[in-house]
This record gives sequence, structure tokens and C-alpha cells, in this order.
Amino acid sequence: MTLQKIASGPEVEEGTCVQIDQTIYLFESKYEDQPDYHSGHRVISIGSSVQSFDVFKKQWSPVSLVPPILEKQDQGKLDELLFLHSGKLFLLLFNRFEGLSLHSLWRFDQENLKFVKHSDIHHKIVPPGEDNTYGNYLKLVSGNQFNIPAPYFIAKLRNSNLEMVIFHLEIATGHTVPEILKRFQTLEPVVRVIDPLLVSALFYQHYIYITLAEHGCGYKWKTDQILKFNVHDKVLETMNVANEPFVLALPRTDFFYSVTDQWYHFGSGAKGPNGKHPVFVLKELSRHPTWVQYELDVDDVGYNDHFLTTDTSTIVTLVKKNSVYQFDVNSLHF
Repeated sequence: MTLQKIASGPEVEEGTCVQIDQTIYLFESKYEDQPDYHSGHRVISIGSSVQSFDVFKKQWSPVSLVPPILEKQDQGKLDELLFLHSGKLFLLLFNRFEGLSLHSLWRFDQENLKFVKHSDIHHKIVPPGEDNTYGNYLKLVSGNQFNIPAPYFIAKLRNSNLEMVIFHLEIATGHTVPEILKRFQTLEPVVRVIDPLLVSALFYQHYIYITLAEHGCGYKWKTDQILKFNVHDKVLETMNVANEPFVLALPRTDFFYSVTDQWYHFGSGAKGPNGKHPVFVLKELSRHPTWVQYELDVDDVGYNDHFLTTDTSTIVTLVKKNSVYQFDVNSLHF
């Protein structure tokens, strides 16, 4: 399918992007030095710029400044994760360098374009000093935000056992309560994979579905199996997947359409044999998961390109450095 160009690119060059209803927000990520842990990373909590895009009017807003929220004693110590829940945008601050602990939760004020503290959390998922937990990785579980009772997260621990922790947040007015659902000492009883990397995760009908990549010469997406975790009885199992595709580069964006029971994966940097961008889709996820590969006629997909949509729309907006495109997932083809 050929994309339709609808606007020029944003003024904000590098950042984090999210869509709320008909508005896309692009936050600039700024470099923060972290001499105690590594060479640094890019975050928005130290102060940022934001530019919004109206997907119906197809117009960018002027760039606005977003005030910093990190206190001086916390600078260089916290990472962040931006997520939607019940129509609101939240920023979770956490320490992943000394064990894994949740620091605070902030809500984005769309009218005043600033983050307002929702609650302090100060909860340790993994205490400091427990084996070597430097560089723990935290991933949001995607899904229809209005059908998920609470946002779910998966932590990949960098200790000797390469453990995984699944937890969720109960968000209410003025407070946030985290609950650890399961800590897996190892995945080997269920699936054998060397140094697993979380690629995508989805909440659907009280299950969390997970795809992994296996460490080798780089990471190879393990598309022949997916993990299935029951959030009620805390049981983890595998599901074999038909039509296993060979994927040269990992996807970076995924979203699910419950109407068609399809889980879309976008953002792989590798092109297909005919020079088009591959889109990998898991169909019949809850019954007989099967891979289908579609194609998108687009130039190289870069690390800072963003695929965006909402839970109720089939229209996907692709924000690239110089242009904004749209396409309908129903028009994707083999």
C-alpha cells in the first residue's frame, strides 16, 4: 500500500510520541549525563519541548516548553516510561540502575502542557544489591487502554538468572499502588531462549501475550512461539505459532485491533525483497495464532519514526523527520 502524505514533518527532531484521541504529542528527549552508571540517556523529565499534531486538521501546533519535574537530588538516577491509561497520559519515573524501584507517577496536563505529580510511589520491585541488577529493562504491556483494569509492565532483570517480573499499577486519585503478579526465576521450564529480550507484550482477555528475541549475533525475533500469561492464576505457558516469518530487524511498535483479533508489529528497519517495509501481523491470537506478513510502500523506517493510532481507529499515522503520512490498516496487502 502507498502512504498518503498529509503534512510536513515536526520541528521537534528527536523524542517520544503518543496519540490521545485526535491529537498526537511529540515530546523532545534531552540528553542527561549519568556518570555513575553509563554514558547517559535521553529523557523528557529534565525539561522538554512538545509539539502537537491534529490528525483531522492535519496541522502542527507551535512548539511549547515543558517544565522539568526532576528534583536536583534525583537527576541522573531515574529513567522514565510514558503510557496512556483511561484516556490520560502518565509518566512513570523509576530507578533501574540500583535494583528496580518505582519512584513517582506524573499526569500530563494537556491544557497547560506540563506534567503534574499524581503520586509518590517509592516501591522496590527488586531491592538494590540483589545480585547484579544494573541496567534493568522495563516494558509497558500494550492493549486497549479502556479495557485494561490497570496498566501492566514487564521488567527484564540483568542479574545472573536473567529473571522477568510482571507487575501492574492500581491508579486512583492521589495514590498509586503497585502489585507484583509474578517473578520468574527462569523461563526455561516454559521456553528455552538465550538471554531473552522483550519485543512486544499485549493484554487481551485477562491474558498477557509476549514475544521474545533470542541473543546470538545480535537479537533474533523468536516468532515460532509466544508466551501466554494468565493474570488470574499466574500461569505462564507457550503457544506455537504457524507461518513463522524470518525477521532481520526487530519491530519497535505494536498495537492490537480486537475487532479483527489481529496484533500488528511495525518499525522493523529491514526492507523486504521487493524493497517495501514489512508489517508482521499475528491473526487469531486467542485461538490459533498465525503470522501474516503485509507490505507498506515507505522509505527506510528510522529509529525516530513513529507509528501511531488509537484503540478505535484503523487509521495509522506515521510521523517521520520530514513528513507525516497516513494509511488504513484494512488496505494493507501481501
